[in-house]
Amino acid sequence: MASEQFSAQRTPEARGVVVRLSGELDLGSASELERLLSEILAEPEAGHSEQHNDRVLLDLSGLDFMDSTGIKVLVAAKQLADAHGRQLAVCDPKPQVHRLLEVVGLLDRLMLDQ
Repeated sequence: MASEQFSAQRTPEARGVVVRLSGELDLGSASELERLLSEILAEPEAGHSEQHNDRVLLDLSGLDFMDSTGIKVLVAAKQLADAHGRQLAVCDPKPQVHRLLEVVGLLDRLMLDQ
């Protein structure tokens, strides 16, 4: 999924479904990510014997900006993941996004233990 200033690329990996975000996650792009995460989190797990098959990992290394709308999407996705017995985590946020997640109290709840 991509708009002019935002993209979300989904890739299945051994560590789980990785969604690489890039650009700006704001009011204009949040609905794209919300739809994608809802689809991914509602899917049945891909084989119970695989390690990390229940994890959805948001790679934030390409995300330059996120506002409160993006925070709302992450909170809703975390609640949906919990409801489906899945794990939602983030990794590699840039300083601005890292600080925002820290200020609103989401960093500890979403940051992947490396």
